[in-house]
Amino acid sequence: MKIIDKIKSHFKKTGEYDEKIIMEMMENALGHKGMYYWYYDIVNDISIQSKASQRDFNITEVVENYSEKYETIIPVHKDSMKGYINQLKQVLEGKEECNCEIKLKDDKKDRWLNIRYKVICDTTGNPIKAYGLAVDITDNKIIEMR
Repeated sequence: MKIIDKIKSHFKKTGEYDEKIIMEMMENALGHKGMYYWYYDIVNDISIQSKASQRDFNITEVVENYSEKYETIIPVHKDSMKGYINQLKQVLEGKEECNCEIKLKDDKKDRWLNIRYKVICDTTGNPIKAYGLAVDITDNKIIEMR
Protein backbone atom coordinates (compact mmCIF):
# COMPACT_ATOMS: atom_id res chain seq x y z
CA MET A 1 0.00 0.00 0.00
CA LYS A 2 1.36 3.43 -0.92
CA ILE A 3 1.95 5.87 1.91
CA ILE A 4 -0.68 8.33 0.67
CA ASP A 5 -3.21 5.47 0.62
CA LYS A 6 -2.29 4.66 4.25
CA ILE A 7 -2.95 8.27 5.22
CA LYS A 8 -6.30 8.36 3.41
CA SER A 9 -7.35 5.02 4.91
CA HIS A 10 -6.41 6.08 8.43
CA PHE A 11 -8.20 9.42 8.01
CA LYS A 12 -11.38 7.70 6.82
CA LYS A 13 -11.34 5.41 9.89
CA THR A 14 -10.46 7.94 12.57
CA GLY A 15 -11.01 11.42 11.16
CA GLU A 16 -7.43 12.25 12.15
CA TYR A 17 -4.12 12.12 10.38
CA ASP A 18 -1.50 9.70 11.68
CA GLU A 19 1.62 11.80 12.22
CA LYS A 20 3.99 8.82 11.89
CA ILE A 21 2.59 8.00 8.45
CA ILE A 22 2.98 11.64 7.43
CA MET A 23 6.58 11.52 8.68
CA GLU A 24 7.18 8.40 6.58
CA MET A 25 5.78 10.18 3.55
CA MET A 26 7.99 13.21 4.16
CA GLU A 27 11.01 10.96 4.65
CA ASN A 28 10.47 9.49 1.21
CA ALA A 29 10.03 12.93 -0.34
CA LEU A 30 12.65 14.95 1.55
CA GLY A 31 14.93 12.49 3.32
CA HIS A 32 18.21 13.52 1.79
CA LYS A 33 21.22 14.96 3.57
CA GLY A 34 20.83 18.52 4.72
CA MET A 35 17.04 18.48 5.29
CA TYR A 36 15.56 17.71 8.67
CA TYR A 37 11.94 17.75 9.79
CA TRP A 38 9.89 16.83 12.78
CA TYR A 39 6.42 16.89 14.23
CA TYR A 40 5.86 18.52 17.61
CA ASP A 41 2.81 17.59 19.69
CA ILE A 42 2.73 20.73 21.84
CA VAL A 43 -0.06 19.54 24.12
CA ASN A 44 1.87 16.39 25.16
CA ASP A 45 5.34 17.99 24.71
CA ILE A 46 6.56 15.18 22.43
CA SER A 47 8.33 15.40 19.09
CA ILE A 48 8.78 12.79 16.39
CA GLN A 49 12.07 13.20 14.52
CA SER A 50 12.90 12.31 10.93
CA LYS A 51 15.44 9.62 10.12
CA ALA A 52 17.83 12.32 8.87
CA SER A 53 17.62 14.12 12.24
CA GLN A 54 18.18 10.85 14.05
CA ARG A 55 21.17 10.02 11.87
CA ASP A 56 22.93 13.39 11.76
CA PHE A 57 22.24 14.59 15.31
CA ASN A 58 21.95 11.26 17.13
CA ILE A 59 18.39 12.06 18.25
CA THR A 60 15.91 9.38 19.24
CA GLU A 61 12.82 9.02 17.05
CA VAL A 62 10.51 10.18 19.85
CA VAL A 63 11.66 12.98 22.15
CA GLU A 64 9.55 13.33 25.29
CA ASN A 65 9.64 16.58 27.30
CA TYR A 66 10.73 18.29 24.09
CA SER A 67 10.51 21.85 25.44
CA GLU A 68 12.81 20.95 28.35
CA LYS A 69 15.38 19.29 26.05
CA TYR A 70 15.11 21.85 23.23
CA GLU A 71 18.39 23.61 23.99
CA THR A 72 20.41 20.39 23.79
CA ILE A 73 18.69 18.44 21.01
CA ILE A 74 21.03 19.81 18.36
CA PRO A 75 24.47 21.36 18.98
CA VAL A 76 23.61 25.06 18.69
CA HIS A 77 26.51 27.52 18.79
CA LYS A 78 26.39 29.95 21.74
CA ASP A 79 26.06 32.92 19.34
CA SER A 80 22.81 31.46 17.97
CA MET A 81 21.28 30.19 21.21
CA LYS A 82 19.19 33.30 22.00
CA GLY A 83 17.42 33.24 18.61
CA TYR A 84 16.97 29.48 18.81
CA ILE A 85 15.33 29.66 22.25
CA ASN A 86 13.19 32.61 21.16
CA GLN A 87 11.88 30.52 18.29
CA LEU A 88 10.52 27.89 20.68
CA LYS A 89 8.86 30.65 22.73
CA GLN A 90 7.13 31.86 19.56
CA VAL A 91 5.94 28.33 18.81
CA LEU A 92 4.56 27.89 22.33
CA GLU A 93 2.83 31.29 22.09
CA GLY A 94 1.09 30.11 18.91
CA LYS A 95 2.82 32.29 16.33
CA GLU A 96 1.67 30.80 13.05
CA GLU A 97 5.08 30.67 11.38
CA CYS A 98 8.52 31.00 12.97
CA ASN A 99 11.87 31.17 11.22
CA CYS A 100 15.47 31.50 12.40
CA GLU A 101 19.00 30.84 11.22
CA ILE A 102 21.42 29.18 13.59
CA LYS A 103 25.06 28.28 13.58
CA LEU A 104 25.91 24.80 14.85
CA LYS A 105 28.77 23.83 17.14
CA ASP A 106 31.01 21.66 15.03
CA ASP A 107 34.72 21.06 15.59
CA LYS A 108 35.31 20.15 11.96
CA LYS A 109 33.67 23.05 10.09
CA ASP A 110 31.12 25.81 10.45
CA ARG A 111 27.55 24.74 9.67
CA TRP A 112 24.31 26.73 9.56
CA LEU A 113 20.65 25.73 9.51
CA ASN A 114 17.53 27.66 8.60
CA ILE A 115 14.79 26.39 10.92
CA ARG A 116 11.09 26.94 10.22
CA TYR A 117 8.02 26.01 12.19
CA LYS A 118 4.40 25.96 11.09
CA VAL A 119 2.16 26.08 14.16
CA ILE A 120 -1.40 24.69 14.25
CA CYS A 121 -3.79 26.12 16.85
CA ASP A 122 -7.14 24.88 18.11
CA THR A 123 -10.36 26.85 17.62
CA THR A 124 -9.62 29.00 20.68
CA GLY A 125 -6.16 29.97 19.40
CA ASN A 126 -4.09 27.70 21.62
CA PRO A 127 -1.14 26.01 19.88
CA ILE A 128 -1.59 22.24 19.72
CA LYS A 129 1.01 21.03 17.23
CA ALA A 130 3.76 22.22 14.95
CA TYR A 131 5.72 20.97 12.01
CA GLY A 132 9.40 21.84 11.76
CA LEU A 133 11.78 21.89 8.83
CA ALA A 134 15.49 22.68 8.97
CA VAL A 135 17.62 23.12 5.87
CA ASP A 136 21.40 23.16 5.87
CA ILE A 137 22.34 26.59 4.45
CA THR A 138 26.09 26.27 5.00
CA ASP A 139 27.00 26.67 1.32
CA ASN A 140 24.95 29.88 1.07
CA LYS A 141 26.56 31.28 4.24
CA ILE A 142 30.05 30.55 2.94
CA ILE A 143 29.26 32.42 -0.29
CA GLU A 144 27.81 35.36 1.72
CA MET A 145 30.99 35.60 3.81
CA ARG A 146 33.30 35.83 0.78
